[in-house]
Amino acid sequence: LMEYLDTTNQNTTDMNKDMGEMVKDVDDMDLRTEEMNNSMNDMMSTMDEMNQTMEKMNQTMDDMSKSMEEMKGNISKLGTDARQGISLGIRTQAWDRLVESADVDAKLAAASAYHMAFEYQTWKGSGLDSNSRRHSLFYDGLAEYYRNIYGFADRNNWSLNVTSKKNEMNVLFALAGTLEKVNSNQQLFLSEDENLVSFLTLFKEAVIGYKVVNEAGYDISQLPEYLEETAEFKQLTVYMLNLRHNILSGLVVAKLSRLDKSSSRLSEIRRQGRTLMTWRPRLEEYSNNPGLIKRVSHYIEEANQLRKFLCDHAEPATKGSTDVVKMKMSILLKRAINNMLIDGPVVETIQDGLENHPALAKTFLGHLKEMKASVNLTCNAK
Repeated sequence: LMEYLDTTNQNTTDMNKDMGEMVKDVDDMDLRTEEMNNSMNDMMSTMDEMNQTMEKMNQTMDDMSKSMEEMKGNISKLGTDARQGISLGIRTQAWDRLVESADVDAKLAAASAYHMAFEYQTWKGSGLDSNSRRHSLFYDGLAEYYRNIYGFADRNNWSLNVTSKKNEMNVLFALAGTLEKVNSNQQLFLSEDENLVSFLTLFKEAVIGYKVVNEAGYDISQLPEYLEETAEFKQLTVYMLNLRHNILSGLVVAKLSRLDKSSSRLSEIRRQGRTLMTWRPRLEEYSNNPGLIKRVSHYIEEANQLRKFLCDHAEPATKGSTDVVKMKMSILLKRAINNMLIDGPVVETIQDGLENHPALAKTFLGHLKEMKASVNLTCNAK
């Protein structure tokens, strides 16, 4: 019994000891739980701080985005203002050189620069450069162009005499001869559905518009606004297209007669009797030079196409009217082209010289024959 009691006491002591350790473990767990709670609280606090920081960062990003948009808008406005000033400066310098230069080539270079410096030539198609803005630039360009050259044409009685030595006429010659000039910037920024535009394009579009107004009974105000500007200067529009046709035709005669080698003046045509007797194109140099033939062929094709365009859009003349669309050619050039022989020797010279380029020879002779054949045709208004 005593042993049993001793054993029981010992077991009780051990149990008490184990309970004490269990209580200690529970206390330790409570402590760790409290520490975990503190850690969680710290984490929640940190997360709150991070959320606040993110909100501040988002606000900062929004502010920066707004600032960037404002800067972008300001830069776009500054770019537009700068473009206007630079464009005007280039045109002013080019115009001064055009008027003051005595050399024909210098005048052509200045006229080319003048045409390519108009602001519509550097339209970008983004930012403030909307399509409506482009049309406004067409309007501004036409308004300036017409008013700059009207006096030159009017003071010289709307002459088509390509042998004139007057400086004002030479200015008009240079402008008419370079109407097709397009700034290379247009090709960089235009989309696929947008076309390159030059003053030649705008003048042709105006003539087409006149025909639409006359035939359909439209009011000019129903056309694009920039074409309304052309209505006031219809005579000048038609004159510049006719002058271009005469310049291109005169250039062809000068090249083929080799007068451009002895004199830059087409008055040599008259001096050498080109308008009074038949003559053959002097093609020895050209027939062995495909590059030169292509260039002259291009001049002939351009002249032929412009003549056809003016004939196709000719209007019935009314008594006293000076602004109807009509193809006009100087008598001097008409006689010179009419007296040009395109006979066997001429054909043989071209075909022999371009033996390795038969297609080019055929194209050149075709354009040349078309020019001669059409010179006596009458453009009847429809």
